[in-house]
Amino acid sequence: QSRETVTYATEFPHRDGTLRDYETKLVPLKNEAGRVTRIVATTLDISDRKRLETQIQLLQGAMGVLKAVTFAKDRKGYYRAVHPQLAKWLGQSIEAMLGHTDPEIFPDSAQDTIEALAKLEQATLAGQGQTGDVMFPVQGQAIETRVAQKPVFNAAGDVVGLVGTVALP
Repeated sequence: QSRETVTYATEFPHRDGTLRDYETKLVPLKNEAGRVTRIVATTLDISDRKRLETQIQLLQGAMGVLKAVTFAKDRKGYYRAVHPQLAKWLGQSIEAMLGHTDPEIFPDSAQDTIEALAKLEQATLAGQGQTGDVMFPVQGQAIETRVAQKPVFNAAGDVVGLVGTVALP
């Protein structure tokens, strides 16, 4: 009725019986006179995205309250949440880490760090929790600390990311 694009979210039962979140966008197509002649509708299943966003929000809240030195990454290895103390310890800003991968964050001289984190990440994204010791470049020194990671699963059982903790010395 408004003759404008409308986007809304709703829940519908999936064929397996579970409720899934969907986002629908309705785009009016108008003729030369400006009259709506058709409407194009697209609907996307956004359940996995909403679930990961909720988990990230919970993690960010816990990071602020618990002061745990934690992080979250998506399936492609991009940081989606970073505890402020972790960023500070690494000599980074949160903004410099969010939306970036380890090879983008760490200098080329930290290839051992990048490879160790990639090995943990790969195993975690295969569905298994991982723990390992990693040498981090901190203020010109290599400091060894423990990294623990767990996979984040969607409702279908697929790994959509990971959450991890770094034990600062």
